[in-house]
Amino acid sequence: MTSTFRRLPSCMAFYDHPRVKEKHCVRQPGVGFSYKGTRLLGITEFLRRTYYPVFTATRRSKGRAVTKKGKRSKGLIMGSIADTAITTYVKTGNTRKMAACPAARRLAAFLHCHKLKIVDAHVLIFEPNYGIATEMDVLCHGATGLIVIENKTTLQTRAEHEQTYRRPDRDQPTLLRGLYTLHNSEYVHHQLQLACMLIMLKNTYNIIATGHVLVASSDGLNHYPMNQDILNKLAASLYTRKHFHPAPKSLDQSIPLINYAFRPFVPKQPQPVIEECPPTITKFFLKNAPAAIDTCVLNYNTGKLSFLQRPDINLDMTVDLYAESTTTVYLFLIKSTLLTQKECANIIDIHAAVLPSGHKASFYAICSLELALAARALNQPKKIELRVLYLPTGAKPYLRKIPISYLSKLR
Repeated sequence: MTSTFRRLPSCMAFYDHPRVKEKHCVRQPGVGFSYKGTRLLGITEFLRRTYYPVFTATRRSKGRAVTKKGKRSKGLIMGSIADTAITTYVKTGNTRKMAACPAARRLAAFLHCHKLKIVDAHVLIFEPNYGIATEMDVLCHGATGLIVIENKTTLQTRAEHEQTYRRPDRDQPTLLRGLYTLHNSEYVHHQLQLACMLIMLKNTYNIIATGHVLVASSDGLNHYPMNQDILNKLAASLYTRKHFHPAPKSLDQSIPLINYAFRPFVPKQPQPVIEECPPTITKFFLKNAPAAIDTCVLNYNTGKLSFLQRPDINLDMTVDLYAESTTTVYLFLIKSTLLTQKECANIIDIHAAVLPSGHKASFYAICSLELALAARALNQPKKIELRVLYLPTGAKPYLRKIPISYLSKLR
């Protein structure tokens, strides 16, 4: 068996570089990447910490990537098998594992059809200025010079992959910080990983390369060339983060922080102004308030709310009616609806049947979560009771008390 590695002219500049020859960056099992005793982040972890909000990719099954300690999902196992098969073929010339892995065969067939000669696999590169490092899946030589190949696998069919690959996350559709104009999707995530590699080659080794993302599905393969717009935006963002250090913005520690997944349920527009207390609420106070109401305010601002992933965002929260006694604070939200009581309790969207709080996604639950978010911004040591007044068309108004579980899930 002989190695398929070839010293082609386009890769000579890389392999003759002092940082490659002297192995300035090494990868240690169980430790990660290190450069001169300093630990470097992998690009996936770097991107996740810097730009990604919480993201749930569309999968063929509902299982998580890691279901139990020490066990991996079938998708990760499939990707590891394909990666090992290609690496073994490149390093040793052995085609036995390649023949047994359909995904690896599809990836190799694509490279052959497009006349891309494999140079090496699992090539270690790093960028000490940004503190990142990674291993390129496959390094190829083509008509334009060096070409970086990022291999991905999925258990989805090709049709399912094409339908969901570019779809942004339902709750958090955009990325953070300097990449807020990009969608929070698998396509953009993979493009950013590839863009990082090209930027690292240019900055550390002074090599201009191109790249492609290859996604092997259960019955086909899709090819995505490097998106130049994404590459330019990431390069600009990294340059800004490195060379321009704005003064740290002091965050108000008194503003409560919640998960960004609750962002779609925060009111986007001001509620209609309530001019007088509805008779149903007045009747409730006369019958049920255990102590005299000292304060009653319409259209009350409960405070500000922010997010763990975006502490730079501050949102004003309001309720339709605020009432306070010596022992209890009452918050009310008034909702007009065309739905009957039975329809309000039904699940609205079968594709998103559960809210971030864990409750079933009915109209009742969404209204309850909206009021709970407003109550979360309230800094009040007294007992808090939440109620929503529903005004159905052609029917009698009615009050519903919100379980304390809605408020506890936000903490």
